[in-house]
Amino acid sequence: MLLSLLIVAIQAVSATAEPALKPWLPRSKQPCSGLVEDCVGTEVWCRSFIVARSPYRSPEACFKDRAAKPRSKKWTDVQSAACHGSDKECTRTAEAACEGIEDLIMRKECFAARDKGPWITPASHDCPYGTADETCLRLIEWCKTPKAKFLYGSTEVCLGFRKLAVTSWKQPSRQDNCQGDDAEECKGTESLCGRIANLDERLRCFARRQRAPFSVPYSAECPEQQTNELCNGTAAWCKESSSVKLYGSETNCRNFRDQIPEPLKWQLKAENCSDASEQCLGTEQVCNTLVPTNLRDDCFATRESPPFLSANAASCPDGKPADEGCLGTEAWCTDHFRKAKYPSAEKCLSIRGWDLKKIETQVGDGLAESLVKMLATTLIEMTASKSSFEESKPAFQGLLDNIRDNSGSLSKSAAERAFSRYIGSSSEGDKVGSQVV
Repeated sequence: MLLSLLIVAIQAVSATAEPALKPWLPRSKQPCSGLVEDCVGTEVWCRSFIVARSPYRSPEACFKDRAAKPRSKKWTDVQSAACHGSDKECTRTAEAACEGIEDLIMRKECFAARDKGPWITPASHDCPYGTADETCLRLIEWCKTPKAKFLYGSTEVCLGFRKLAVTSWKQPSRQDNCQGDDAEECKGTESLCGRIANLDERLRCFARRQRAPFSVPYSAECPEQQTNELCNGTAAWCKESSSVKLYGSETNCRNFRDQIPEPLKWQLKAENCSDASEQCLGTEQVCNTLVPTNLRDDCFATRESPPFLSANAASCPDGKPADEGCLGTEAWCTDHFRKAKYPSAEKCLSIRGWDLKKIETQVGDGLAESLVKMLATTLIEMTASKSSFEESKPAFQGLLDNIRDNSGSLSKSAAERAFSRYIGSSSEGDKVGSQVV
């Protein structure tokens, strides 16, 4: 019982300490008379301060006792009922609507009654060049101007009435309704920001957008949009002279892109489709025929390695040329690599994880080491069978001459290494080495 009374008492004290704010009342839409808040609304009632009729000492105290005024208007609205909002003369911004209010507090209330304004990109297609207003200056520069400080009271308040929305990166559009339209949605972000002559300002324009996706050679968007970057890949695009000029450097270009994505799935050629997508044509045909020759390795490198397939007669297509699934990878790469547009069988196999040159090197190294051991052992045994080094000299010389004259580079190298190893194992190696070489 005592605990319940204590909880009720605490709640009562909290309610007394933090009284609930009164609601902000709009002006009544019904006919009414008299200077009462329900009729004229909170804003007019608090500002029409009369000491004898108000429980507050000032209009500010009255506003402080109310909840925040809801934003009921858009930043840009239609100026008159006769307008349809299609012409610039038909609309006005919050600045145009509020700048006529002389009192700063009431002017702020006018701005506060509207949704936050957009963060306008400088030199956008809506910008009337040469005009020193928000549409042509960087927003922070506009908010520092004397006019902006007069309207808002300070640079910080001016910036506070804007929503800092990050704009997505736009690729050029090939839609019919974009013909002759210079808007970013049609021409793309690079075209829009590229119109800015100053490099620093141009980079700031890029920085106000989300990073562009990192494109691999022949990306999914390439067949539709066919831009240099989407078809040749970001790595190649950022190295081009036009890109370096646009961004100032290859590094700047790469910095405005996302991280390199995970390798794409290897796509097999699909049946019953005729479009130019990788899902339809298959990765092999795309990278070998639709990508420039110098970018083919990059194209394959950004895809997963295909599986190494065994021959499977059951999968051979009836009445159609045999493919890799039918013949198996080994036969496909060794006998049909030209048909698949590979420059060699080795390249075809290396795409699938079989690097023949590396295998040959490993096998060659193993053979060489075995040959070195064999020759060194032979030399040691020949010495052991003779009574002296001088007596074994002709046998040494004959063996080495035979290897030098009749063997390939691998055997020659092995013989030299074997002789060095033999010299190192002999207590009189210096003597023998000076006589036999």
